[in-house]
Amino acid sequence: MKEAYRFSDLWRYSKLGCHYLNYNPTKIGTFAITDSGDFTHFNCAVHGKLKDLQIPLDLNEGYDPNEKILNESITNFPPWQKLLKWICSSDEGYGITSDISVIAQRGAIKMIVETLLSLKYSKWILEACLFDGKIYLRFDDNEVPELTPFRHRNLYWGNKFHAAALEQSPGLSGTYEVVKGDIGNERLLINAEVDCMMDAGEDTGKVVELKSATLNNVRYNLPRHWLQCYLGMADVILYGFKNTDGVITQPLTRQDVNSAVGEKDDENRLKMSVCKANSMFGVIADVLSWMRDGMDDSNCVWYFDFDNHGTAEQEDWCITIYKDEENTPFLPDWYLDCVRGMNGGDPRVRKEEKVPPNLLTYGLGALSLEESTSSDQQQSPLAPSIIKPIEFYDKCLFLTDSVLHSTPVSVFGRIGDFQMERKVKKYCKDFFPFEKKFSFNGFVIMSFGTNDLQCQLTKAKDLGRIIFPWLSRACETNSGTIFIFVGSLLLPHGPQTLEEINAFNRLIFNFSEKLPNLHYFDAHSVLLEDPLTQQPVSFDGNVRRGARSYTEGVNITVDAATQITKHLANAVLIEHSKLTGRPIPESLWQWRWPIQEQFTRRF
Repeated sequence: MKEAYRFSDLWRYSKLGCHYLNYNPTKIGTFAITDSGDFTHFNCAVHGKLKDLQIPLDLNEGYDPNEKILNESITNFPPWQKLLKWICSSDEGYGITSDISVIAQRGAIKMIVETLLSLKYSKWILEACLFDGKIYLRFDDNEVPELTPFRHRNLYWGNKFHAAALEQSPGLSGTYEVVKGDIGNERLLINAEVDCMMDAGEDTGKVVELKSATLNNVRYNLPRHWLQCYLGMADVILYGFKNTDGVITQPLTRQDVNSAVGEKDDENRLKMSVCKANSMFGVIADVLSWMRDGMDDSNCVWYFDFDNHGTAEQEDWCITIYKDEENTPFLPDWYLDCVRGMNGGDPRVRKEEKVPPNLLTYGLGALSLEESTSSDQQQSPLAPSIIKPIEFYDKCLFLTDSVLHSTPVSVFGRIGDFQMERKVKKYCKDFFPFEKKFSFNGFVIMSFGTNDLQCQLTKAKDLGRIIFPWLSRACETNSGTIFIFVGSLLLPHGPQTLEEINAFNRLIFNFSEKLPNLHYFDAHSVLLEDPLTQQPVSFDGNVRRGARSYTEGVNITVDAATQITKHLANAVLIEHSKLTGRPIPESLWQWRWPIQEQFTRRF
């Protein structure tokens, strides 16, 4: 069993390089819960609206200390299933989660951070399961357990404030938006309840989060409030400031979410540092990474149990992990039917991917080199290549990171009427949206991964988990397109990174052997064999003269990039000739595809 996760001081998480802006959230859908507790779709126009608040407002009116307090709308199904229902009813069905690695309740993610922000939670338990490589994370947030009298009254005040300030659309008890964003190595999908939406002037369409607070504790609570809003893409926080007796005595105070982070300003109470914002996302990234490493079985339920052991010493706080082998993953049958494309033949539901077991192992498992080099693995049952017109192979999409950003694409002009479109991005996930262009190009060249291993990810297997499922699906869907993956260069930025780059190249090479329309191009081999980099070369084969690295990413000299591109053009020209029936130029009869012996040698 994996060791317990022990929390560190909050500020230390800011050094993990997980900047809060990298979350880059995107809204991809909306839904609502009706007064009768049913799920329904809607458009943004039916979000609630603000009412004119009557000041002063006594939040104690109607308070019953014995009343059960609910955090959100009552539903006819477990609250954590709301997001699953939206997935299955979306236009793409389960296919909309193709780039998602964690599906979670926002409250479960927020709770991890609030553990360090306050002593609000002395204990909590999260439940998780693995399915199709995705982590499903939940907790029961419909019922508030073990409330102190003070906490019970404060929750009632909050609900009373919402009821007085909001005008909900007729027939609806709650509206939600579906948001995805990146935290560390994971891409999250969450749902966030929307209090209301502004409908006046320049603020029209802005999403509002309502909070009741006292002037004395608002600075203390701002990080928690900001995180909740930032995760769910709320634009504005409207504070109803109450006194200690629960009476709001002044108009609502506005705080824009995007301006809540920055340099401290004594005149603005509602401000926190960039370092603290980064620390909160560092905590989430670190805990999610630890969770994924510990979940080595997809046929059970995993529990993550936090206990601060009654002490304020953070080094004594820990999360323990254990699995319940008696219970299978808690995903409902109707959701599993949706995943498998068995939901009544609904055409919107994507059929189960025809990815062979060995590719699932590459993309979602441990990605061990011993396993990836096995010679007797099942071959990919990809669809046969589709015959395309000759003109189709005159178009190429070149996706490259900073390594080949200065590549002179004019060298591809030798290939008849060859048309190349180049897209330069930094990290692998930045290229995923270009998948829709693959079907229009005879060739797709991919050159990325080094920046991910140097700046974001540290392990080849983690990068593989992100790239391989996407790449295998792209190759299968576009079986008439030739994909060429350019291997990462072993540039001088630390022995550990070099080892992981080499491991990633090995995985990509073995992965390419299972897909008939994916070829691995060994760029590092090109430089090692070129006079440009013959002297000097270090003992580990690290290119010194032909390349240099930067903290912002990796770049190589123009001469070195040109050499790689010339050989890459040779490879494309030969493949192009095979596909179009045109003769291979005599100058390339002796040219051989660059590949290091270590990749072709079997152990």
